[in-house]
Amino acid sequence: MSKEAINILSAKFKWSAGFYDKFINVCPDQVWGQAFGRFPVWQNVYHALSCVPFFLAPKDAPQSVAALYPMEVLLFKDLSQAPADKNKMTAYAKEINAFADKYFTSVSDADLGKQHEGLSARIGKPNTQLDAITLTIGHHMYHFGMCDAALRGAGLDGLF
Repeated sequence: MSKEAINILSAKFKWSAGFYDKFINVCPDQVWGQAFGRFPVWQNVYHALSCVPFFLAPKDAPQSVAALYPMEVLLFKDLSQAPADKNKMTAYAKEINAFADKYFTSVSDADLGKQHEGLSARIGKPNTQLDAITLTIGHHMYHFGMCDAALRGAGLDGLF
């Protein structure tokens, strides 16, 4: 069972996830709580992290990581919440990353072209395991870009 491609993809996921770990630690509170690109910066972090199980979880799997906020917060429909505590967000990120590690451990290179039943059902169209992985990494980088731009917009150095 070859894992060469999976190991590369897992490393890319860890690289993208690592930006959130760093960001939570360096982001000043005034930036963490402000809206940037219409949505609070902290909420971009929460959304990106929370979507990892959406992309990678098996079909009909029980929720493996407890949500910190209701679905309306995750989907940017409720923007009224106070900024998330950074320590709680750091702990949440660790849980999400552990979930992703389990996923990457469970698949092999031979699985990449196979249908990802969970994501296919949630999106309502066929998606492969490779689709699920690349969507997860791309989604991470998109929302991290918003966070990094918020730092730069505040006159600070970005992380990317």
